[in-house]
Amino acid sequence: MPKHFKRGVKREHHFLKGIEKPLEEIANIPGVKKVIPGRIYASDSRGF
Repeated sequence: MPKHFKRGVKREHHFLKGIEKPLEEIANIPGVKKVIPGRIYASDSRGF
């Protein structure tokens, strides 16, 4: 697996605190090859 994958989860920049463990659990489900998370933002630049 390429170096930006760790335990089946693609690492891009950083994750929100506490999200890494659930993503690794999803990656451990039989039949799941990779988990590539989408964008999850803690805040919106428009002030919402």
